[in-house]
Amino acid sequence: MKTVSPSLVLLVLCLLAVGCQPARLVQREPYRGQVLRINLQRELGYAPLLLMQRQRRVEQRVPGAVVEWKSIQTSEAVAEALSTGTLDIGVGSIASFLLARERGLPVRILAGISELPLGLTTNRLDARTLHDLGPRDRIAVPMLGGQEHTVLRMAALRELGDWRALDPLVVQRAHLDAFGALMNRRALTAHVAVSPYLERELESPDVRRLLDGVAVMGGPAMSVVAFTTPTVRARQSALIGVFLDALRESSESAVGDVVQATDLLADLDGAGLTTADLRRYLDRPGLTFSMEVRGLSRLATFMRYTGQLTSVQATWDDLAFADATGS
Repeated sequence: MKTVSPSLVLLVLCLLAVGCQPARLVQREPYRGQVLRINLQRELGYAPLLLMQRQRRVEQRVPGAVVEWKSIQTSEAVAEALSTGTLDIGVGSIASFLLARERGLPVRILAGISELPLGLTTNRLDARTLHDLGPRDRIAVPMLGGQEHTVLRMAALRELGDWRALDPLVVQRAHLDAFGALMNRRALTAHVAVSPYLERELESPDVRRLLDGVAVMGGPAMSVVAFTTPTVRARQSALIGVFLDALRESSESAVGDVVQATDLLADLDGAGLTTADLRRYLDRPGLTFSMEVRGLSRLATFMRYTGQLTSVQATWDDLAFADATGS
C-alpha cells in the first residue's frame, strides 16, 4: 500500500479549515463579509457622509467590506434600528441623540459631522420680536421636541419668560415643506429654518429673521452627529475606526473642495438649489463640517430643565467615546 506523505495530509487539513482558500488570501481579506450600516439623509448637514458614500471611501480602505446606507426618516426609527441591531451607526441631531439615551439606549457620540446656521424666520414683516407672535401664527419645526424646537423654547424662556409660551403655535413640518408654505404664505407664518432654507428664505424681501440660533444657544452647536452603542463599537471596532478616518477626510473635502461638494449637493433635496446657490451658502460663516462636537452640554442642560431628559445628569465621558472631541 502506498504511504501518504504527512505533509500532504497537513496541507489538505489546512485547506479544509479555511474553506478551501489559501491561508495568505484569508489573511489579506479580514473585512470580507463585514457590513457597516449607517443611516443617511440627502441633506446639506450630511454632506461629508454623502461624499463618503459617492467616493466609497470606506470600501477603498478595506476591500471586501460592505457599507449599507439606509434612509431612515425619523429619529425614533433610527433609535429603534440601533436597538434591534439593524443599524450600526446612527446619525442625527444632538437632541435626537439625547432623546435616544432617554429611551434607554446606551448610545455615545462618535463624532460631529456638521453645524448649520439656524434661525427663526417669518413672513410677517410687522413682527419684530417674539412678543409680536400671537394665536393666529403657526411656527414650523421638523420634529416636535427636536433640536429646532428646543432652540425656539430657549428663545421663549429668554424673551418671554416661559419656555412653553410658543408651544401652542408650533406645528411639525419637514424643512422643505415649511419652506414652500412660508414662501407661498400657506398656513405658516414662521419657520425655525437651517441652511440652505434659512438663506433662501432671507433672500426674499418678504421674509425677515426674528432669531439667530447661535445667539439663543449662547454659542455654536452641532446640527448633525454620529453615535453608536459601546457594544457595537467593540464588535465593529476596526471598521468603525476606518469609518472615522474616512469621515475626517470627507469633512476636509467638504470644506476644501467647494466645487466637488456643491456639484454633489445641488438640488439633492428637491428645493431647486443650484451649484451657484450652494457655493454662496457654503462660503458663509456658521456652516461648518467638523468632527468636533460643540453645544452638547448646553442642549442637554436645557432639555433636562424642560423635563425632556429625566435621567441622571451625565458627564462628557458618559455621553461620548474617549476619542471624540468637544464639550
